[in-house]
Order: sequence, then structure tokens, then C-alpha cells
Amino acid sequence: MKLYAAPLLLTSAGYFISIRSDYASNYIPLYYISKYALAYAFTRTEAFRRPFGKGDVFDWNKYVRALPRDKYPIYTTPAIPVKTENSHLEYMTPSEITLDRQIFNVRPESPYGKMPDRFPKYGTIEYMKPCIEFMTFLFSENKDIIKRIIDGRTYLIGFKRVMFTVEEFPRGSKIVETCPKDKGEFDTNCYIELRIGSEILKNFVTYETYDISKRTIVFKGRFRGRAYRAFFPFNDGVTINIPAVYIDEFYGERNKIDVSSRI
Repeated sequence: MKLYAAPLLLTSAGYFISIRSDYASNYIPLYYISKYALAYAFTRTEAFRRPFGKGDVFDWNKYVRALPRDKYPIYTTPAIPVKTENSHLEYMTPSEITLDRQIFNVRPESPYGKMPDRFPKYGTIEYMKPCIEFMTFLFSENKDIIKRIIDGRTYLIGFKRVMFTVEEFPRGSKIVETCPKDKGEFDTNCYIELRIGSEILKNFVTYETYDISKRTIVFKGRFRGRAYRAFFPFNDGVTINIPAVYIDEFYGERNKIDVSSRI
């Protein structure tokens, strides 16, 4: 199977939040954009419209299976905030991300009726400030699909539909064909996202956690198994290795297995 890859830079044009927790009415954000949010944003067109009606619980597995094979767009890594240092792109640590905290107190009654109990009434909420750059990597069997996503220029991401713009990658990077690697030990060299409790975690010898939510963990590390390797010339050369089991699930076996229980 031919698999293509490309790096992508996204810049936020507004205050972005993906809530991690709401303990004691303090709404704390996650410090990344989930691969699920990215894939859904990139496919919010008529060709990839949600295959079930409004009000239904979002089922990622059902969503993936309903897409025709030739139209299933991409697998992405989570988008992590980055900064430029000495002409190199470096991942930002959560402590380096600029946040804005606001206090809110909402009246329980309004001209439109009583506010549902599930909505927050008071507390503090933190947002990521605008103009933060996020980096992710795209993978697809179809090179044209990656190009179409890059050329899309603007996407609405997250529950609040914050606008993100696609930035040109000026460091000589472009869409490349990945190189399959036989079983061995490889460093991912980029952050990936897995559901907590996934069996794939057992393949990792060591890993470094970036962030964690109730459902997923974002990390990078060294794993055993087959891999898809891609080389990009930015930062004096970057080689990323993605565990083949991710890609095989999405493309080779996605019509046979329960995707939501494995990734």
C-alpha cells in the first residue's frame, strides 16, 4: 500500500478551548487539538457529511465505516502548539502556552427561558489565546486528498467552531511517500494519540506524556513493531515513524474491525 504524508501548520484565529475538566467550576483546557477533531473538521463538506442525523451521539467508528474507501480522507496526529527558535520549529510545553482566564456568572433565568442544568452557571474558564501555531502530520493513500486539505486554507475546529488557517510550510517540506519498515524498534519523533487502555500501548518500550484527557493520552516514544517512515527537510531534517497498526486499522482493515475500541 502506498501511503503519503505531509506536515501541516495551523494558526488559531480566535480563543480556543477543549475542556479537560470542570472541577469546582474551574474549566481547564487541553493543550492540543485531538486527531478526532481534526479529522472531523477536514471532512465537514457535503462529500463527507455526517452519516446520521442531528442529535445522535457521535460514533467515530460508525462515521469512519460510512465513508467510501476512495473518499476516506486522512489519518492525522494530534496538533501540538509549536514555537520557532533559531529557525527551528519546537514543540511548546504546556507551561509555555499563553492562556487567558475569565470569570463568568450566568443568570439562571433569561428572556429565552430557564437555562438547562447541564450548562455551567458560574466559575472560571481558561482559553488558549489567538495566533498560536499548531503542527500536525497528515497521512493518506490518496495524495490528492492531502493536497486538497492543505489547499482548503481555513477550517472550523472544536465545539466553539474556532477558525484556523493553514500556513505555508516554508522550510522545503512537501507531500512525500512514506517508506514501510519491517519489525524493529523505532522512535515516533512526533506526538501521537491513543485511547486510554489501548492494547497498542503495550508495544511501547518507553514514552513521554504530553497531555491526557478522560479518554485519550498524547505522547511520543519508542515502540516495537512495523512502521511507516517519512522524512521532512525542516529543522535540518526530521524523520517520523508512525506505528503501522494505526494505519492498517484505518485503511487495510477498517471495514472488519471495531475502530473505536482500538485507537
